[in-house]
Amino acid sequence: MQSVERERYTRLWEENLRYITQVRRSLHAQPELGTKEEKTHDFLARELEHLGVDELHTYYGTGLRAVIRAKAPARTLAFRADMDALPISEQTGRDFASQTPGVMHACGHDGHMAALLGLAQLIQALGRPQDANVVLLFQPDEEGEGGAARMIAQGALKDPDVDEVYGFHLMPDLQEGLVAVSQGPMMALTNEFDIQITGASAHGATPHMGSDALTAAAYLITQMQTIVSRRVDPGQMAALTIGRMEAGQVCNALAAQAHLEGIMRAYDERTHDKMRATIREMLAGLEKSFEVKTAYIQKCYYPPVINPAPNARKVREAAGKRAVEATPKLTAEDFSFYQQAVPGAYFFLGTRSGEKGFLAPLHAPRFDFDEAVLQVAQAIYLRLLGYTQAATCLLEP
Repeated sequence: MQSVERERYTRLWEENLRYITQVRRSLHAQPELGTKEEKTHDFLARELEHLGVDELHTYYGTGLRAVIRAKAPARTLAFRADMDALPISEQTGRDFASQTPGVMHACGHDGHMAALLGLAQLIQALGRPQDANVVLLFQPDEEGEGGAARMIAQGALKDPDVDEVYGFHLMPDLQEGLVAVSQGPMMALTNEFDIQITGASAHGATPHMGSDALTAAAYLITQMQTIVSRRVDPGQMAALTIGRMEAGQVCNALAAQAHLEGIMRAYDERTHDKMRATIREMLAGLEKSFEVKTAYIQKCYYPPVINPAPNARKVREAAGKRAVEATPKLTAEDFSFYQQAVPGAYFFLGTRSGEKGFLAPLHAPRFDFDEAVLQVAQAIYLRLLGYTQAATCLLEP
């Protein structure tokens, strides 16, 4: 690369850093919970209009899709950022800290949005893509019921029809600037569920006249701990958690009702189906042993995030020397719904820096990061779109 071109791209990246720092901190100061991202939606819409995108549409109430058309379209690539914050009281002490009591961008979604705005800004400066339409997806409610499926159902991947989709997540357990990606499982499927146990109350002095739902629930919880250790193939990672139980009204009577809430995690549908079937078997046995009635209620379900080999390879090659093999996680991410619709890859972008003090985990009140790391994701996206020299200037200075 000639020195004149390198100087041009260096100035471009410097301007980009100023821009993404500004928009990230504006977004961080005004966090909003899932499906309530009205101010966030309006802020993003203003920025995208200013950046001259060709089309701008609202989906699922507060979600946005921006389209940048190619000169000679031959393919369409989508890039996704989640928008919602968390019900956490911030403790970073930064001058741009949350101004909304009890709500914080503690999962990096402000950074994800800033990265896509920055990508639009870079494209505006570099000129329209040659052959790849660009679709920027700003998705609400990732932390809640999952906005991805609703965005897709409303047509966010259509007109132009998306061929590939990419996304990333900031990761504080990964060294700053590294890009973790692998083919195959990246994140687990999750299935939240409730279990209702109905017995019959009786006085504590006459327990034989009732059916104790609380004792039945306690037995079930203990029994369910054997599902992963004894019923799942040890070669398949899985987890099952009962995180909440509510039962009984008074101390001297049998509980007529017990309510359990839990979640299953696995990397493949077969393991998940085995776990769910085993729970149902246990419930059938519980009804006979304790003379109770049970109900299993399936709630929120996210498929696993699984990277097809070709898409994972594209990200790895674009990241160059920054790429490392990702360790699959049992956490969930509704980016998986996009991957069920079109091929695509998801990667982790490291933010951990002891020198800068960025060590807090996700969903922690002190989580923070250096905005400059967002440029690594932008450079990867530029390489995927064909802006090779501009990306190389940042990734290989």
